[in-house]
Amino acid sequence: MPMIDVTLPAGLLTASAKDELASRLTAALLSAEGAPDTHYVRAIAWCFFDERPLGAIQVGGRPARVPVYRIVITIPEGSPALSGPFRLVNRERLVREVTEHVLAVEGTPYSDGEAARVWVALREIKEGYWGAVGGINRLEDLASVTGAPPDGTLTENGGRVRAALDASALTLVEPAPPVRHAPPSGWSRDRVG
Repeated sequence: MPMIDVTLPAGLLTASAKDELASRLTAALLSAEGAPDTHYVRAIAWCFFDERPLGAIQVGGRPARVPVYRIVITIPEGSPALSGPFRLVNRERLVREVTEHVLAVEGTPYSDGEAARVWVALREIKEGYWGAVGGINRLEDLASVTGAPPDGTLTENGGRVRAALDASALTLVEPAPPVRHAPPSGWSRDRVG
């Protein structure tokens, strides 16, 4: 049940660029989590774009002179491939991949200087604090919804969530096809001082 929040300057990306970015970020996160890329998993992987008006994003107490992005990725605590001290390399790989996707969709080649404009925060929700379909969903419930348990069994709550997804339009989600975009215009490429 990963959630992705992208904060960016208003009007920086077209609707199709946001679709492409959401698709890329979702695929990267599902891969990093080790989740199967199924219609159930995509139905509970949401991406929100929070566009801020010019001047609403400040860097060092002044309006940003270049576009900056804040990406917050929220996952259940205990996600096997991302949680814990021994999964640091997986988290590092995810942050790098997210940064690369943001810059690529923006139309900017990757460099450390450009990557400095993209900050990624990974946030874990404690077990027993993630709610959906009117109830609390534990990690085992979410895993059973996605089909991740090796024996394929559904928990009672997982079955309820899956039935709710089947009754909604959420399981009809298809990945967006990749689209190429021109670099953003109207932004200074000077570094923020």
